[in-house]
Amino acid sequence: MIEKLNAHVHSIFAPYKSAKTATELEEELLQNLLEKYNDHRRNGASEQEAYKLTVDSIGEVSELMESLNLQYNVLEQAINMDYSRQRLLDSDFRSVSVHDGKFNFCDLSRSDFSHSDLTNSTFKKQ
Repeated sequence: MIEKLNAHVHSIFAPYKSAKTATELEEELLQNLLEKYNDHRRNGASEQEAYKLTVDSIGEVSELMESLNLQYNVLEQAINMDYSRQRLLDSDFRSVSVHDGKFNFCDLSRSDFSHSDLTNSTFKKQ
């Protein structure tokens, strides 16, 4: 039944594999569902009952993923952007692609660029 639950969650996220966040969400959802399934089993539900109760609790993942894909697409549009002379204090640029971006004369204090692709971007200072 656990393999069946795993396959079900995988099928939910299959259309969203291009989104970087989909894999993380899939893993987190699966962990939560496995805990829920095991709780139902401990409370006396049969395997089939526990599976149905667990799957029925999922809700609408597509709405969440569409929202995340929209956010991701907005970030992807940041490629070739000119951020020069901007105050970008505490900005979150994690896991984005900014090819040929310009960050010249910016205040990037405490900004996070971890896991980002900044190919050919410039960071000139005064």
